[in-house]
Amino acid sequence: MNYGKIRSLLTEASPAIRKSTTVTLLFGLFLISSNWFGMYYKIQSEREAELDNASRIVENYAFGFGKQTDHVLKDVDDILWVAQREVEEKGRRIDLSRIISESGYDFSDMVQFGIVGEDGEIIAGSLPFRDAKELTFHDAFVVHKEPGGGLYMGRTVQAAGTGEKVMEMSRRINKRDGSFGGVVLAAVSPGFFTEPYRDLDLNPGTSLEVIGLDGFVRARQVGSTVEAGEDIGASVLYQSIRTEKEGKCIANDALDGGTRIYSFRVLPGFPLAVSVGMEEADVFYQLNQRITGYIRVAATNTAVIILFLSMLLRVTARQKQTEEELQRASDRLEEEVQQRTRELFLANQDLKVINAEHFAINRELQQRNAELLREIAERKRIEKELQRYQSAIMQKNDELTAAIDTLKQAQQQLIQQEKMASIGQLAAGVAHEINNPLGFVKGNVEMLEEYCHLMQILLKEYQELGAMALTGRAQPAMQERLNAIAQMEAAHDLTFVLKDLPELFRDTMEGIERMSKIVKEMRVFSHLRKLQIHEPYDMNQGLRSALIVAQNEIKHCATVECRLGDIPVIEADGGEINQVLLNLIVNAAQAIKGRHQSELGLIQATTWHDERYVYCSIEDSGIGMDEEQLKNIFVPFFTTKPVGQGTGLGLSISYDIVVQRHNGGITVESDAGKGSKFIVALPRKQERTGVAEGGEHEEGNHPDC
Repeated sequence: MNYGKIRSLLTEASPAIRKSTTVTLLFGLFLISSNWFGMYYKIQSEREAELDNASRIVENYAFGFGKQTDHVLKDVDDILWVAQREVEEKGRRIDLSRIISESGYDFSDMVQFGIVGEDGEIIAGSLPFRDAKELTFHDAFVVHKEPGGGLYMGRTVQAAGTGEKVMEMSRRINKRDGSFGGVVLAAVSPGFFTEPYRDLDLNPGTSLEVIGLDGFVRARQVGSTVEAGEDIGASVLYQSIRTEKEGKCIANDALDGGTRIYSFRVLPGFPLAVSVGMEEADVFYQLNQRITGYIRVAATNTAVIILFLSMLLRVTARQKQTEEELQRASDRLEEEVQQRTRELFLANQDLKVINAEHFAINRELQQRNAELLREIAERKRIEKELQRYQSAIMQKNDELTAAIDTLKQAQQQLIQQEKMASIGQLAAGVAHEINNPLGFVKGNVEMLEEYCHLMQILLKEYQELGAMALTGRAQPAMQERLNAIAQMEAAHDLTFVLKDLPELFRDTMEGIERMSKIVKEMRVFSHLRKLQIHEPYDMNQGLRSALIVAQNEIKHCATVECRLGDIPVIEADGGEINQVLLNLIVNAAQAIKGRHQSELGLIQATTWHDERYVYCSIEDSGIGMDEEQLKNIFVPFFTTKPVGQGTGLGLSISYDIVVQRHNGGITVESDAGKGSKFIVALPRKQERTGVAEGGEHEEGNHPDC
């Protein structure tokens, strides 16, 4: 159906047909849009999943490659060190092959060792160099002419003897008078580092690289090709290695121009880094195949929808045509009736002819009416079909509502699990805080037990003395007993005991109160609520409670400076806000641990308020964050902590609690190497949106903290 006919249905047809045509077109556009948007969302989701999977794979390969490279470098250095010591102790007459054999290392032909004299002459071993003159110009020889220094790792050079590129590792040989006596040299083939990975099932475009911190490649394998000596100092990968000890990046390869997903790590103790890069074309190969299929399916669905819309519009056009024909028939009939009436008045003789024509017209009208009934029946069938589609859409909406409810329950469980995980991390510290007062309470109770035992002995003596007085025994015996009691009191310093008893009871009660306070705060933090309940909440008290629970995490790394203002009580879920404050305090302590090694850092906790909001800031002097980390700080599962530490959910859940559940705001200010500052703003009164507490809230304007 062309555009002119559709325009005619929308402008010239009856109101009912115009409405039916509009609904049909809008429904078709909705189906087509849903089809293509659904395909786009699926492609983006699968692309992100492929990227995450590739990142994990290259990270695992980089970790293993780094461990293997570190191991073989240490093996080579062990032989260089042993050979250096033997030359310095025994002179030039040493058996270098024996040292290599006794080391137990199998270097095949990938590593060649030699001893070079101070004039560049090769004294022992087999090195891939033509003559002594060639060696005297190498950095691995020249750098050791100056005293001092240990292992030197040079750039890749091309041996004139074999034409092969090798990386030189050397140690200085000192004569007995301390002067320069030559070097112990190892020529390492670039393939030595990547040889163990030749048999692995790696993608053809995957790169394995050993890169010097000076920007020159020591070894590089892509597929079956091994290279070395290239300068990549201007590449994004090298700039990332300079700023971070380990990490990931996506960048164009400086040598072949291919885009790769890299994972890298700097080798401790060596001026080298390793990287593993997986080419994007390999990562997305299968996804691109699937995308082609998705596009075909979406195009097929679109064609079916358009065909279905065309059929509906044709039926509507036929209905419009039928209405127009009926109207024309009715007008024609009216004209003919009027004409026949005039003729009746003019001539009765034409009555039979007029009656016959009138009968024929009626029969034609009946036929038209029968066609109209059939068209009406067809329209009703189409309306039923539309109702069936509407019922299916309503069912999908019900399923979506149920899925949203399930997600809300999972979110609540995830918040509680993160909260209990935080409490679990602090459990050891809380146990230590309870153990201190428990220790001196136990000591006081043991001392009280000794004092009670002394009192029992003295009471028994006094009872026996009273019995002697009642029986009328001689005064000398009673005096003797009194002297014994006085000696016992003096021996046990009864005066000190009586003075010490109240202090022991006071100290014991103080210890019990401290333990009770810690246990009470732990119960507050571990309390689980099934529904979100906004009730009066004192943020100052919540901050004090969080500091008590996190005391053991803080006290060994930082001092706490509290500036608590005179703030009003607000409406909030106290358990959730306490969890947010605890997360921020623990994060501040861990950030300080990452920077301060020998001195205590500083955590500043400040509260204040204005007419609408109450504010709390947690500021630390820790390691801080860069701009890239700040962009992702509230993203679920993003963490700045090392691999294996932290879930990446603490700040994401805190953001959800403050912004989504309490209509507040949370912001962060940070400078790398200087520290971070988190500011939480909560409204003094929660707005009522007509939704029951614990349900969804409308997202309003949040404060600019």
